[in-house]
Amino acid sequence: MDSEKEAAKKIEIYGRLAKEDKNVDATALMLNALEQAQQSEIDAKKKRWAYLVSVGLPPLGLIYAVKYGFGGKPDGKKTAWICVILTAVSLLASWLIAKLFLSSAGPELDQLKAIDPNDLKDLLR
Repeated sequence: MDSEKEAAKKIEIYGRLAKEDKNVDATALMLNALEQAQQSEIDAKKKRWAYLVSVGLPPLGLIYAVKYGFGGKPDGKKTAWICVILTAVSLLASWLIAKLFLSSAGPELDQLKAIDPNDLKDLLR
């Protein structure tokens, strides 16, 4: 968002310069300012990929968080925090699902203690 404000300020300045001096090509200056503003942000495709990795492969999402957090781009910190949050939520969900499946699998210790050895002998005959 900050880069958009900076680009708007530059465009406004270039407009005033063009009014004062007719030799100034304001259109070229404005296009250059817009192009620089777009280059200073993380590409939407890269953001989407980082978010998908954060959700699908939770620990690897932290790599993207570090990459964008220290990348120096204006929207990098926000992207990094979103990757961290998605990674944490995905890890928590994975842990809960694993716990749910593992807790319902197999007999409990009390059930095993309740089995009579004579019943096992009868089954094997």
